[in-house]
Amino acid sequence: MRVGWLICLSCIAFFPFIEGNDDVYTSHSFQSPFDSFGDNKRIVSKKWRSGGETSIKEHFIRLTPDRQSKQGWLFNDDPIEFEDFEILLKFRISGQGKSLYGDGMGFWVTQKPDDRFVGGPLLGSTDEFYGFGILFDTFRNVEAGHIHKDISLVQSDGATVDLSRKREGCSAQYRYWEGMDSFNADMHSAAKILLKDNTLTVEVDKRASGQWIKCFSVNLSETANYPMLNPGWIRDNHVHFGMSASTGALADNHDIIEFLVTKPDMLETTVRNREEEESRLSVSVDLEAAGDQEQLVRSVVQLAHDTKELQNQLKKLKKDLEHKLESLGGSLRATISKLKAEEDKSEARIDVLEAKSKAIVEDSMRDRLADVERKLTGGVEMRLENLEKRVNAKVESVEFQGGGWKWPFVFFAILVA
Repeated sequence: MRVGWLICLSCIAFFPFIEGNDDVYTSHSFQSPFDSFGDNKRIVSKKWRSGGETSIKEHFIRLTPDRQSKQGWLFNDDPIEFEDFEILLKFRISGQGKSLYGDGMGFWVTQKPDDRFVGGPLLGSTDEFYGFGILFDTFRNVEAGHIHKDISLVQSDGATVDLSRKREGCSAQYRYWEGMDSFNADMHSAAKILLKDNTLTVEVDKRASGQWIKCFSVNLSETANYPMLNPGWIRDNHVHFGMSASTGALADNHDIIEFLVTKPDMLETTVRNREEEESRLSVSVDLEAAGDQEQLVRSVVQLAHDTKELQNQLKKLKKDLEHKLESLGGSLRATISKLKAEEDKSEARIDVLEAKSKAIVEDSMRDRLADVERKLTGGVEMRLENLEKRVNAKVESVEFQGGGWKWPFVFFAILVA
C-alpha cells in the first residue's frame, strides 16, 4: 500500500506578495528581489519610475551613493485612490563616515497634477507641495533657527515648507556605520506609517529587531503647527507616493528595501501571513519504499533544515556581495572621476604654461629684434656719418689744393670710398 506524508517546514521561498490578497495595494507596493527589466536596465516595476542618481539592484534600491552632492528619487505612477492606508517601509541609511554624514531621505504623499516627480532642495524633493512628507534626516544642522529631529513631519498646502517651525517627530538612531565589523547587508531599519481618518501615526523600528517605538501621531486637519489638510484631500487629486534622498558636503548610502501598502490595520496580518507562506515547504514522502518510516521522516526533516541553512547563507552572501560590489564600484567611479578632474586641471595648467611660454618667447623675440634693429640702425647711421665726414674732408682737401683738372679724380675717389 502506498502512503504519502506531507511535512511543512520553514525554509526559504520568495513570493513578492500574497496573490489574491485584497488587503494589499499591489500596484503601490514593491519588495526585493527586483528582477524586472525595462530599457535594458533593472527596474522596480512598471508602476514605479526612478531618476537622478537612483540605481536599482537585485536586493535594494539605492537612491544615492555615499558620495557628495547627489540626489535620487522614486515615484509611483499610479495616483492614490484611497484615503486610508498602512505602510511598511524598510530602508537602510549607511556609509563610511563614522561621525560626519548626511543628508537624509524623505517619504512623500503629495499632489502631482502632472503625475511626475519634482526634485528640489528638501532631501531631493521640492519644498513646495500639497500633502505631507516624512523626513529621515541624518544631518544635524547647527545653524540658528534650525530644528533637528531624526524623523519629522512636514506638511503643506502648496506653500514653501518652513523648516524653522516646530515639527512633529522623534529621535531614532537608525543610521549604520559601515566601518563596524558586524555590519552586513541584512541590516536595515523599518517604519510603519498609518493614515486613518486623516490621522497620521508613525512608528519606527530602528534596527529591525521587532522593537517598535511610536514616533508621533497627528490629525492632519487639526494641528496648529502646519497648514491644514482636510479629509478627502487625497482621492481624485493626483496624490502619489514617492521617495527621495540627497547628499551635500557630507554623504551616505540611502537604500530602500521594501514598500508594502495595505488597508488600515491589516499590515501586521498581511506580513504574518506572508511570512508563513514564505516559510512553507511541502515534502512528499513515499513510505511504501521505505523500510524505516520514522528514520526516513527524520532524514527528510534534517535535509530540509540543512537546505534552509544553505539557502539562508546563500541569500546573505548574495546580499553582502552585491552591497560590497556596489560600494567598491562607487569608490572606483569616484576615483576615476577625481583622476579625470585632476587630468583636466593638469591639461588646463599645461595650456596656461604653454600660453605663458609662448608669450615669453614672443616678448623675448620682439626685444631681440628691436635690439638688432636698433644696432643695425645705429651702425648704418654711424657709417653714413663717417662717410659724410670723409667726403667732406676730401672735398675740403680738393678745394684747398685747387685745380679744375683734378675734379674727376675727386669724384672717383669719393665713389671708391
